[in-house]
Amino acid sequence: MVVTTHNLSSWPNIISLILGFQSFSLTTGIGQRAIGNPFALRANFGEVQDEGINLEWRKFGEYSHNKVLSYQALTDSYRHFCFNIEKVIGIGYFPFGGKLSKLLANLDKRYAHPLALKARKIKSDE
Repeated sequence: MVVTTHNLSSWPNIISLILGFQSFSLTTGIGQRAIGNPFALRANFGEVQDEGINLEWRKFGEYSHNKVLSYQALTDSYRHFCFNIEKVIGIGYFPFGGKLSKLLANLDKRYAHPLALKARKIKSDE
């Protein structure tokens, strides 16, 4: 299986929490307003809806991830449920972009954002 997720322990989320704001990955919203983090970026509903994309569900607070795991919680949870983790990679490293982002994400995956995990279920004897 391959899973991707936001990383709660990415540097932007850590800094946001230190400043007393909701982490970027868990910032919720109502309508066009981000609740809990004034720096969270949100789509301009008017522009997107003009393109025929229905975002009505976002107007009622369904705007964030329900669960966001840190690197450690992600790997621990898959091991707990008898998966052999074959590889974990960082996909990006905010606020950087391009090749620098990819390089930093591979060097420092515990703080990369987001993460991808490749795991295989361990066969049981039963």
